[in-house]
Amino acid sequence: MKSNQQTAADYPKSSNGKKWAAANRKKANQLSDEQRAALFQKGLARLYGKLPKETVLAGR
Repeated sequence: MKSNQQTAADYPKSSNGKKWAAANRKKANQLSDEQRAALFQKGLARLYGKLPKETVLAGR
């Protein structure tokens, strides 16, 4: 009986996706904290729509 789980041997050592991810990680590691925060906010706006100018955290 075969298991539904895949092993590491089932995956290729190199693929276009792995190369793309490595290149993007390299670029992301060179970002400043301000650039990283701006891109994070841009990503949130893309997911959830336009964000307010000031983000207010929920208090207890």
